Amino acid sequence: MPDLLYFCGEKGHLICVPYSVENLRQMAEELSLHKDWFRNGRIPHYVIPEQMVEEIQEQCIVVPTREIVKMTRGPGRPKKQTPTEKYEEVQSMKPETRKIFTIRVVYKSGYVHDFDCYSFRMEQGKWLWETVSSANRPLDLGMNDIAAVWQIGVKE
Repeated sequence: MPDLLYFCGEKGHLICVPYSVENLRQMAEELSLHKDWFRNGRIPHYVIPEQMVEEIQEQCIVVPTREIVKMTRGPGRPKKQTPTEKYEEVQSMKPETRKIFTIRVVYKSGYVHDFDCYSFRMEQGKWLWETVSSANRPLDLGMNDIAAVWQIGVKE
């Protein structure tokens, strides 16, 4: 078993180095800590009751509580992310998104058709689009049959 160093924060938060749950349990045995003082949350550690803090601190290296938190962030415990870092990480995991345009085609007959497409442009006097769904696409009529075409919306 490794030699353990005990660290106690000013308010009784207690860990050991090398830091691991197994080593925390060994420390508890060596210091005769009660099992109900153990906190198995995001950062497993012991919290010593206020009336016992001075007695336990005599057997430990006393450090500011923020140092206790830093010591628990070994190679397996990454630094807490800022909201911006978390947002960027989540965005990088999302599949690539494409803009979806909602198009309205008004035919000379009076028929109006709305559909979604990924790309929408006019080239050489011809409307071009890549529809999102083959079930909802405009009628394949000639340019002379179309009275108007509008982009009526866009979604990310």
